[in-house]
Order: sequence, then C-alpha cells, then structure tokens
Amino acid sequence: WFDAVLEYGWAYGSTGNALRGKEVLLVASFGAGAEDYQLDGRFHTTVEEVLKPIATIQYHTGLLFLEPFITTGALNLSDEGLNEQVKEYLNVLSAK
Repeated sequence: WFDAVLEYGWAYGSTGNALRGKEVLLVASFGAGAEDYQLDGRFHTTVEEVLKPIATIQYHTGLLFLEPFITTGALNLSDEGLNEQVKEYLNVLSAK
C-alpha cells in the first residue's frame, strides 16, 4: 500500500495533494497485553510509539489521522472479548 499510494507528485510534493484532508483510521491488534506496551513494560515502548512511523505520513500528505483502534492481548482474547472488540470497532466505523 505505501509503495503504491505514497508516490511523489500524487500523495505529496509540490503537485501531490490527492490525499490532503482525507481521514485515516489505523486499526491494529497486538498479541501481548496493554501492560507490555508501557515504557516500563516488557517492550519498553508504547503502542503510540510503535505506530508513530506510520502517523508521520500525515506531515507529507495532509492526511488526517483519527484516534487509532487498538486491540491488545489478542493472543489471549476469549470469544466474548473478541465479540466485544468487534462491537466497539463497528461503533467506531458507524460514527464516521
């Protein structure tokens, strides 16, 4: 996606404005739990820091990044927990 869409002259640059003002919703799942994605957690980094390289695209393209939809603990998610995440995700999408 990045290679095909983020092309100079189309997505960014002096004549590239095709993405300007468009909204982006990052959706990611992490196998480890939320407590692991803290500065003092197992990975010594936050989910926000992990996603930062992707979010920086907004400064070249004019994309508007929305609050990401994140699921942590995906490796241990019960069926009930998964169904709850699906409902929350659908709520986010329907609000747009």
